[in-house]
Parts: sequence; structure tokens; C-alpha cells
Amino acid sequence: MDLPKIRLKHLIRHLGFKITVYIAIGYASIVAISLIITFMVFLGIAHFKNTIEQQALKHSGYTVQIGSITSVINTNYTPEIIINNLKIQNPKNPIQVISLNKLKFAFSYSSIWHLAPILDNLVLDGSNLQIELFKNGNVSVNGFIINHAQKNKNPSKFNFEQLLLQQKYIALSNLNLGFLEDNNTLPQINFNNINLSLRKGIFDSHDLKINFSDNSANNPLDLNLSWEGNSLYRINTWEKATLKITSVIKKNSFIPSISEYIPSISMLENFNTENIVTANIKNGRLISLFANFDVNNLSLLIPHSLQKINFPKLGGSIKINLDAANHYVINANNLTVSTSSGYIFNNKSLRGSYLINHSGEISLTDTDLNNFNNIFKFIPNWNKIKISGSLNIIQFSWLGNVFSPSDIGLKANFSKISIISNNQYIPSLNNLSGSLELSRHKGHAHIFLQQSTLRYDYMFLAPYQFKTLDSEINWQESNEQIIFNLHKTAIRTTDFNGSVSGKYIYKKGSSGYLNLQADIDRVLTHKIGNYLPKVIGVPVLQWLNAGLIGGYGNNGHLDLDGNLDDFPFTHGHGIFYIDADIEKGQVLFAKGWPTLDNINGKFQIRNQKIIILAKTAMSSQNQLESVTVTIPDMTADKVNLIANGNALGQTSNFMHYLIHSPLNDLLGKFPEKVDAQGPGTMKIYLKVPLSNPTKTTVNGIYTFQNNALNINLPIPPLTQVNGELNFFESGVHIKDISANAFDSNIRLAAKTDNSGIMHFDVISNNLDYKKASNFYTPFLSRIISGKSPADIKFTLTSNGLNNLNLQSDLSGTKIDAPSPLGKMESQTTPFFLSLTPKADDGFKIKINYNNSLTGLATLNNSGNLVHGVIAIGVESVPEAIDNSSKVMVYLKTNDFYALQWMDAINKIVESSAAPSDVSDKKMTHNLGIKKETQNSPFPVEIILLTKNTFIGKSNFYALDASVLVKNNAILFNLNNALTSCLVKSSF
Repeated sequence: MDLPKIRLKHLIRHLGFKITVYIAIGYASIVAISLIITFMVFLGIAHFKNTIEQQALKHSGYTVQIGSITSVINTNYTPEIIINNLKIQNPKNPIQVISLNKLKFAFSYSSIWHLAPILDNLVLDGSNLQIELFKNGNVSVNGFIINHAQKNKNPSKFNFEQLLLQQKYIALSNLNLGFLEDNNTLPQINFNNINLSLRKGIFDSHDLKINFSDNSANNPLDLNLSWEGNSLYRINTWEKATLKITSVIKKNSFIPSISEYIPSISMLENFNTENIVTANIKNGRLISLFANFDVNNLSLLIPHSLQKINFPKLGGSIKINLDAANHYVINANNLTVSTSSGYIFNNKSLRGSYLINHSGEISLTDTDLNNFNNIFKFIPNWNKIKISGSLNIIQFSWLGNVFSPSDIGLKANFSKISIISNNQYIPSLNNLSGSLELSRHKGHAHIFLQQSTLRYDYMFLAPYQFKTLDSEINWQESNEQIIFNLHKTAIRTTDFNGSVSGKYIYKKGSSGYLNLQADIDRVLTHKIGNYLPKVIGVPVLQWLNAGLIGGYGNNGHLDLDGNLDDFPFTHGHGIFYIDADIEKGQVLFAKGWPTLDNINGKFQIRNQKIIILAKTAMSSQNQLESVTVTIPDMTADKVNLIANGNALGQTSNFMHYLIHSPLNDLLGKFPEKVDAQGPGTMKIYLKVPLSNPTKTTVNGIYTFQNNALNINLPIPPLTQVNGELNFFESGVHIKDISANAFDSNIRLAAKTDNSGIMHFDVISNNLDYKKASNFYTPFLSRIISGKSPADIKFTLTSNGLNNLNLQSDLSGTKIDAPSPLGKMESQTTPFFLSLTPKADDGFKIKINYNNSLTGLATLNNSGNLVHGVIAIGVESVPEAIDNSSKVMVYLKTNDFYALQWMDAINKIVESSAAPSDVSDKKMTHNLGIKKETQNSPFPVEIILLTKNTFIGKSNFYALDASVLVKNNAILFNLNNALTSCLVKSSF
């Protein structure tokens, strides 16, 4: 037997026994001392209540208020203090206050070697805690900072976080907890009736349990966290940890209404949710995470709306695992989101990966966009949109740390996407395919359209109908702006083929800068307005569509360059130019006006100005030259169109132009009554308010060049017409037009007064009264000869001819008739004639000859006599006549020379039977006039009253006679004191 070994074993056994005894004695001594202190101090601690409050204030600076304090010996033979109604407050900062209904704690003997107040247990009951997370990372509880993420100007004397973790056991019951984030990203959150426990294990291991209880015995939400580390919230310091959260929540569970802190969310009657989250952490890094959620009957209130979306089911599972290469694998399965209208996602899967602090991505495949209509219909404005098509793949990626990435990216491939919008501010588009790649500072898109229609009512009058479009767009952020580059893109629409390219720069706070070039090969002119933006002005676009009614625009080019806030660059701070060649164009200035036809020229836009330059054009068969149509400012509140042009053609075409313009009604349809031969030139200016074309301003000049005119009124045919006719929207103005009528030279002048009445003045120094008589009263042409001055005035209104007045002294004219009608050329005898339209039809003529003859006559519309009354030597003209006679003549004279009157009547009868003279027939034939030749006054009845009746040299004295003159005979019925007889004379 080895004696030394036996002695060594004996020595170790003896030493171990002594150590055990010493420890037992030490522990007994501590217990004894504890009991002595308890009996001497703590059991009578109630007597030191005031002293404790004073000493706490003195050494900590905090006021302490105690309702009551007692002590007992706990199972660990340590004194346990019980304090009721405790309140601790910082007098310098009143918001730092903690109140407890009950506080129970027992000191641990480890406080001795840690030199810190470590408790065996700490139980708090009935407290209100407000936790606040600050932007700088500091965390406060009821105003007390429990950590120091940044250096504090007034640091606390205690590190509360370390102090909490050193405690062996802390329990909080019936706790009301509030949470507020200083960033305001979350609303104020309040929880009631929380139970929490924090237990310290060996070394740095800790267990945290939190549960929320409701009025029942259930715990609808449980959180269990176990970790090893010396920090409560710095996860990266944890050596390992496990987390498990379970919840089984119903509507009447521990949260009476989740909308209390998230107002937009509410729970339906059958709301319930079952969720579980488990996570493992090692060395501050997440090793695995599994979450399974199942939420039923949740309702979401749309912001700024009373509309709610009900979600019968939200569910799915997420699994994240870290492999050996520090690479996270992300899998989400059975992702389901349904609304009351149908599924948005139904058992979809999501895949992803993340290389720690390097990069990551998440992708979703084969997404049917039609399902999103099930949620759009509940969202204001979006409920007017329907979408279809598919996302073949959508991938979200990032570089760097997942929580603070240095860059992010998105990739998507899509096909046959269609957006149908009933909202004018959101465009509709169908058959959109392509791809998209974007990162935080740049991006690229490839867009392909085929048989697509773009409808954007807010921007364009009509849809864009694309046959094909294939385009690429790049963009990049630089110096607080985003630059978009549109590669040269070929466009084929139903109306034109062309190309477009350009650059757009977006700057915050502005509409951005655009540089754009576009070319179009050929387009119908009446389609131009459809492809220009409404910012130009809807009245202008409508006129472009309605006014450009024919022809083509060829070789069109657009050049746009400038800040869009200034568009269309009225003040010259940019360029908005469009140029195109016009081929066989047709323009309608305004409704009711003749068109401008067969235009060959240029169409231009110069910023706010629209210009049509017609090198050649036609209108009403008139050849036009140097025609310019402009809209000076298409952005003006009251947009006007201005047209200027020169024309060369036939006067008959000019009358056709007037007939088919609003001027025709203004002139009382006078142009319709004019039959013309001969050429002329025209200059015209039109100013058309597009908002009210009826207020068009007109200023034109027509120059007659040796014309012949026949007017379907009681106005003689005119030949050798020369001079200028000014016409306006209110009437006409003539300074001097020369012409020939009745083989006489005349001068014509006219003006229009403020009421729109047009006054014409016709002056002739040598009017041939024989010709005039032959035109108006052919039956008198054999007794009238010679030429005399004449002044003819007539007025026109919108209803036509208003009146005509002729005045002459008949000097130079001979009337071969018995007294008092006859006169010689050398005599001056005043003659007045007035012509006015009748209300029913035709015209009325009044005549006054030297106050010795007055007459009334009615003419038809062709100027032929219907009936008339003539009074000679009678003060007034009777209105009524015998219907059997065409003309009634009342003759009262002292001396009646029968043979002279018979000779005059014979000439009248012969004039009625004879045809018009050669010159008159030639003129009417050349003008194509269908003039009545039987303008006969017969039968004429003459009522004669005379004191002396002479037949030859015989005087039959007073005579009462009735004479009936027919075109072939004269019947005399004579009655006086000497005789009574009936005499007939045939021709």
C-alpha cells in the first residue's frame, strides 16, 4: 500500500470537510445575521418609512412616496420587503415618475460580492409603464433613460439595463403598457393587463415571458424568449437565443378593437387569427425563422374614404434558414389573400435568398393581374380601373445589409397587360408587353405594343391606335434630378407611320424639362388635332378636327425643347415647332362659311401660334393666292382664328361665295338675286372667335373688272361695272363704283349704319329716261325721250330691299303728251318716285310729277305691272280700283283736247304692242334674263271731268266721259248737256 497516497486522500477528505463546515457556518452566520438584522431593522421597518423617503431623496435626488411598508422572512431566509402604493419621481423632471400598487422584493446575498443592489426577486403589480423609443436610439421608461445609445448631457448614475439583467427574477403583473416611437412611423400603442417575467439563469442566460390575458382564463398572446448575452435589446451581442410567439385571437379577445391604435383596421364579427413565430439566433445572427399566419375576417378602411375592404382570409407560411455559407434561403408558401370578391393570391409561392451583408433577392412568378381587380373595386378612383395580363416574373433585389441596403433593384417581365380606365386622369392601354429593370438610381424599360389602343381623355381628344410600337427607355438619377432617354422609336398607327426620340429631365417641384423630336410621313389633316395634347386648348383642337376637313399632311416634323411649366412657351422660353407639307388640303374657317379647297402649302406651329400658309388654293371656284390662316395664341382665354387671302376669279363665283356664307343672310339674300358676268379680284380678312363663330369679324374688298350684272329686283341691268366693294360682317361700303344702265353712266356709293342698314346712292348725270321708261313702263316709251340727271337712293336690310327713291328735275327730257303732262327738253319739272316692298309680295310704287300727276302702282317680283292708279288734276289718289281694269286714270282739267289725247293714247297703245328695242333684247339675252315682254297696262280706264271739250275747233263744253282703252280699241262713253253717245275707235 502506498502510504503517501493514503495520506493525500485523507488530507483532501479532511480539507473538504472543513470547507463544508466553514461554508455551513458562514451560511448559518449570514442567516443568523440576516435574522438579527431582520428582527432588529426590517421587522420594524415600518417605523423608518419617513427616514427612508428622506434618505432616498438625499442620495438619489428622487422623491419617494410610500403608502405602507412591511417585511417578512422568505423561504431563502432573506428579508423580503413589501411596499404598497409606491411612487418615485424626479423633482427636476416631473415626467419621470413610476407608480406601483404593490412592490415586493428580497435582496440577494450576491449583492455583497457584486457591490450592487441585486434582488432575489422583484415583483411589481398594478403599474402603468410608458416606453418611448427616441431617434438617437435611447429608450425611456416613464421618462427614465434605461440605456445610453449616445452620450447624454446629463447621464444617469445607474445603468438600468445592466441593473435589470443582474436581477435574479423580476415579475410584472396587471401591467398597462404604452409604446411611442419618436419617428412617428407607428401610432401610439397601448396594451392592458400584461404579465411579464424576466429570470436570470446561470452566467448570462435569461428568460423573458410575456403574455396578454383577457377577461377569460385564456392567454391569446404568448411570447417566450431565451437568450445568452449581457444586453436586453442589442441582439448582435447575444450568443444564442430562441424566440417563440403564439397567438390565438378572437374579436372579443384581449384587444377590444385593434382599430384603437390602427384606425384603418377593424375586425368583423367572426374575426379570428392563429399565428406562430419561432426563431433561433446564434452569435447575434438569425439562424432560422418560421412564421405561420392565418387571419380570417379582417376589414381594412381605405384612407380618406368610408369604403372598407373585407378580407375573409389572409394566410401563408414563411421559412428562413441560414446555410453554412452565411446564405439565407427564403421560402414562402401557400400565400393567400382573398377579398369578398375573390382571390388576389391563392396559394402562391415566393422564393428568395440573402447573402449576409452582401446581396439578396425575392421573386414571384406567374402572377395573374386580373386578380387585383378584386381589390381595386373597393378603392376610390382605382375602382374605375380594370387590369388584366400577367407578370411572368417579378424580382426584387438589394445590395448590402437587408435593413440598410446600399442599392435596391426590381426586374419584371410582363405580357399583354391591359388597363381599362373610366377615370379621365388615368389612361387606358391594352396589349402592353415588355420588361423592366430598375435600381435606386437608374433603370431600363423595353416596351412593345401591338394592336394597342391608348385612351387618355385628360390629355388627348381621341385614342391613339397603335399597330406596333417598339421602344426602349433608360433613366438615371443625377444631381437631384432624373434623366429619361427615349431611344429612337418606330411608331405605326392606323393614321400615320413615324418615329420619336428624346430626353426628359425630372426635377422635384417642377413639371420637368423635355427635348423631343418626332417625324411623321403622312397623315390626314383632320386627324392632326387628335394627336396634340389638350394643354393646347380644347377649342383649338376641336377646330383642328372640324376645320381641317380634307387633304394630307406630309413630312411632318415636331421639335419640342423647354421646361414643361412654360409649355407651349408663349413668352419664348422654349421651342414647340411643328412643320408639315399640306397636300390637297381643305379648310373650313367656321360653320356656314365656304371651304378653302385644294390647298397646297405649309402647316406650322410656332409655340402658341398655329399657321397655315397656302401657296395655292381654291374657294367657290376662285383661284386664291397668298392665303394665311393663323391662330395667334392658342392658349388665350378667347382664342381667335384669323384668315387673310387674295382671290382672282369670276364675279359669279364671288356671288356664289357670298351665297354660301353668313353674309348672304346679312345682305338680305341680295347675292342670290345677282346674275353676273366678268372677272374680279378679292381680298378678305376673317377673324373667327372659336368659342362663338357667329361673332366672326369680316373685312373684304371685291374689285369688279368690267362686269355685267343683272339683279332680280326692280333695278335695271348694269354693264361696264368697275370699282371696289367693301364688305363687312355688318354690311357693305362702296366709295365709288362706275357702271352703265339704260345706256347711261352711273356712279354707285354705299355705306352701312350702326343698325346694319345699308344705304346705296346711285347718281347719273345723263340718265336715258326713254330707256328707263322702256324697262319699267314700256307703254310710255313712245312719249318720253331725252336724258336728265337722276339721283337714286335705296337701302338694304337683312330682310332684303327696304326702299328705293328716285329724284330728278327732268331737264333735257321731253314728254310728248297734252297739258298738263307734256313738257319740252328745256323745261325743268320735278319728278319723284319711291319703291317699297309689300308685306305679302311684290313692290309698291308712288309717283309725283310736278304735283300735277300722282300715282300708285303695284309690281310683281319681276318688276311687271300688276295694277295702278293715276290722278291728274285730282288732289288725292284713290286706293281702290275696278278689278276689271289694270290701270285707272282720273283726269280733271278745264280744257280737254280730244285729238291730242287720242294721239298720245295711240302712241301708248303702239308702244305696248311693239317689242323692246334691239339693245335691250341683246343685253337681256347675253345675261340669260327671262324678262316678261307683255308688261302691258291695258285695259286702262280713264275717268274724265272737264269744263271744255275740244274736238278739232269745236267746243262741246263740260263733259263727263268714261274712256276704256284696250290694246286694240278705245271705247268712249260721252255725256254732257248737248249729247250722250258711245264711240268706239279700233286700231
